[in-house]
Amino acid sequence: MNTNLDYQALTDWMKVNAAPINTLTPSDSVEDLEPIREIIGDARVVALGENSHFISEFGLLRHRIIRFLIEHCGFTAHALEFGFSDGFIIDDWLQGRLNEAHLKQLIFHYLITPEILQTLRWIKNYNLQSQTPVQFMGVDIPCAGGSLLPALSPIKEYLRTADADTLSLIKEACLIAIKFEGTSMAQAAPLYGSLSEEERNILTCYLTRINHRLHALAPEHIERFGQQKFDEMVQHLKSALYADYNLSAMSDFIAGTGLYGDMGARDSYMADSVLWHLQHIAPGSKIILVAHNAHIQKTSVNWPGSTTLPMGQHLAQQLGKDYVAIGLTSSKGDTAALYPDENATHGFRVEKTLLDNPIPNSIESVFTNAELGTSSINLKQIPREYEMPTYTRCDSEYLEIPIQESFDGLIHIPHSHVIKEINM
Repeated sequence: MNTNLDYQALTDWMKVNAAPINTLTPSDSVEDLEPIREIIGDARVVALGENSHFISEFGLLRHRIIRFLIEHCGFTAHALEFGFSDGFIIDDWLQGRLNEAHLKQLIFHYLITPEILQTLRWIKNYNLQSQTPVQFMGVDIPCAGGSLLPALSPIKEYLRTADADTLSLIKEACLIAIKFEGTSMAQAAPLYGSLSEEERNILTCYLTRINHRLHALAPEHIERFGQQKFDEMVQHLKSALYADYNLSAMSDFIAGTGLYGDMGARDSYMADSVLWHLQHIAPGSKIILVAHNAHIQKTSVNWPGSTTLPMGQHLAQQLGKDYVAIGLTSSKGDTAALYPDENATHGFRVEKTLLDNPIPNSIESVFTNAELGTSSINLKQIPREYEMPTYTRCDSEYLEIPIQESFDGLIHIPHSHVIKEINM
């Protein structure tokens, strides 16, 4: 790593052009967020990231940005790094079709931080008085790869009426899937790895047969239940197929036999789900998409020993200027490091990790040297001849990425802190 590069021109530019963000308090005025409008332009999908999950400041600031995008920029949908199948349950709650106690019973297997829950409650209250209610959308595989059952359950119920001849296949698939059911990939991956190769192949075979049969009978399904319902079932099933593949890829990665790009299957499905939602909401609707920086960036993610083509790379290729990615990062304070732990509720523990001063060749070091408070920069406006840093924080480590190609904008919060409470 070259630590002797001169970022003085960039630092000077940022001192003049960075837009200050005055507060993280969710209920405060959002007038200071107006410069973000220039970053998003007319995009139909705006992604808001974070360099680590479970950071309080990121959740608080995203709440304000989501308010701004809904109240002042015409956004009518909120998508989250959350299971596609369970997303419909969240939406039922936001639209007043489900009470919160029942909601918690149905999605107990997900980690929802207090900051995210606060944002969802704000949307629910907003919907009570808005002529255009905000819709919620899940885009991820079930439990981030922790289980197939949230996706298989609605398919099984549908097939009871739509195609009883297929019930035996999906019941057998569920019997295998329940053997590795968890609330996260950290729990499911070891259990999946303990299955015999025969059981894994049988599960994949059953899911594939159900998928082919569903499409083979598509005209009858659509005639009886409508295009929307059929499309929804197809996406549920695709979610299970991708989750199955993702666990297989993770098993191979752990064994040291993983293939290049294999761990990007989950991201491919997430991008596909965003595009699915775009096709199934009202014309002209715009989506706020919230996920980790490593999911929303527009260039490949080069992890140690693995490369992922992230959701943002797929969306940028498909949507062009209709997709905008805004990363959130921080320099000091602490961050969340995740470690596998079979005794933890979700199969991993979250450890508060103190942040050292940012490394010299990182965008965080430039923000720090510019002595800026919480602020945003429009990466599209930075002169291309300026020397740019090539690293950014990712959880408790750094990733090497081309900053201007990866994000359209960056928001920097000088100090970050791990949230005190993780579960709902």
